[in-house]
Amino acid sequence: LTVFACVGIINAMNLIDGIDGLASGLSSIATGIYGISFLLLGEYAYAIISLASLGVLCPFFYYNVFGDVKKHSKIFMGDTGSLTIGLILSMLGIKLFTHPYDPVLNFQPAVLAFSPLIIPSFDVLRVYMVRIRQHRSPFLPDKNHIHHKFLAAGMNPRTAMVTIITISTLFTLINLGLSRMLNINIIVMLDVIIWLIFNSYLNAHIRRHKEAEAEARSAKKNH
Repeated sequence: LTVFACVGIINAMNLIDGIDGLASGLSSIATGIYGISFLLLGEYAYAIISLASLGVLCPFFYYNVFGDVKKHSKIFMGDTGSLTIGLILSMLGIKLFTHPYDPVLNFQPAVLAFSPLIIPSFDVLRVYMVRIRQHRSPFLPDKNHIHHKFLAAGMNPRTAMVTIITISTLFTLINLGLSRMLNINIIVMLDVIIWLIFNSYLNAHIRRHKEAEAEARSAKKNH
């Protein structure tokens, strides 16, 4: 189970790296939460790894998003970067997930572990299921990831990136609040339901956007 979790998170971070700043932004949130959590739990070695990773991701995010290709100041993560970050996050997440409850932390460690990884993990599962349902190999690339959906809905890449990172942050904050009242299994079920409803709404919005574009092109031709 641990091996599948590691491979799943590594691939999720690799596949979510589709627009500037998205993978590094989501990873920054996760490493920041992990770093603070491990500090409060007294796991200083893991806190150092988390915060050191955050220290690398922050300047990378800046040059990835705001860098200028003409000035040779723009950098990209690539497969090596996203797979390495995925490996670090999987190790940190599993360590935090299996940590016993500590009243000093005041939250369930398991909820803190999986909440920042909801967006990439849920997205890769959805994409694989869609590909299998369409009788295609789950490993063949397509444009069905969450960032592709936001772009298809009419957002520009930077707005899509900020929106997805904001949604991930909201998921984490809501889960932390619910963890004081609900069992973790119920929280995961609620997350899945919210994710399915959100994707249904997004698909409907994409259809309306495409219909509006088609009508605009038709009206332009008639004129």
